[in-house]
Amino acid sequence: GINTMMCYSANILQSGNGSAQKENPLHPDAIKAICLSAITATANLIGNLLAMCFVERCGRRVLMLGSLSGACVSLFVLGFAFHTPHGNELVVVASMMTFLLSYGCGLAPMPWTVNAEIYPVYARSICVSIATGVNWTINVIISLTFLGLGEVMST
Repeated sequence: GINTMMCYSANILQSGNGSAQKENPLHPDAIKAICLSAITATANLIGNLLAMCFVERCGRRVLMLGSLSGACVSLFVLGFAFHTPHGNELVVVASMMTFLLSYGCGLAPMPWTVNAEIYPVYARSICVSIATGVNWTINVIISLTFLGLGEVMST
């Protein structure tokens, strides 16, 4: 999920502008993609800061539903941008930033907060440890298979 997008954002951006076939990391398109990935990562930071500011005012449910809605729409737009004849780099960057901003507003912090609160005190540490371990195990599997699946599934 999100970790894959953060780690491979430069690759995703290069695919969006059609320059993914270039192997040279010092090529101007590669440098541009890395700089744009730093900008998109800032959207995640801003989303997390907004969540801290609005969680008490709006409530967890509103932030989670708004975050989920924004993430779904932005991922739909991102997927659509790759099915155009020439990937529109501006649409790819905007949809990635919208996704990361939306994700940071609710989907990033709220599940961890709820996860820490739903267990009884006597089982909390072990349950949170198990949930965190499963989460990171799945993240590693997704990150390790992302590039290979991207090559196999691309047209």
